[in-house]
Amino acid sequence: KTTETPAHILNKQELVDVQVDLYLVEAAHNMNILKKDSTEAEYNNLFETVLKKHNITKNDFESSLRYYAIDNESLNEIYDSVLVKLTKLENEVTYTKEQ
Repeated sequence: KTTETPAHILNKQELVDVQVDLYLVEAAHNMNILKKDSTEAEYNNLFETVLKKHNITKNDFESSLRYYAIDNESLNEIYDSVLVKLTKLENEVTYTKEQ
């Protein structure tokens, strides 16, 4: 039985794209690629920038995560897609560095 996804919930691919961007921001923050005096405020600003890029609110994002978390299979599918996309990006960067 397939149920209609509520309008305020991101579809799986949109959520994957947002997650990928957020992981990249988090990685840059954790690796100090951002300015040395990078603060939580700057990180939060980048988080908001990602949400704006995808034209969503923090509530849209969090509601979507909660919605898909109800069904472990859907959430696993989303995270698998995030990992595939991040791995692809990593391979592209590695290949470019080697050229």
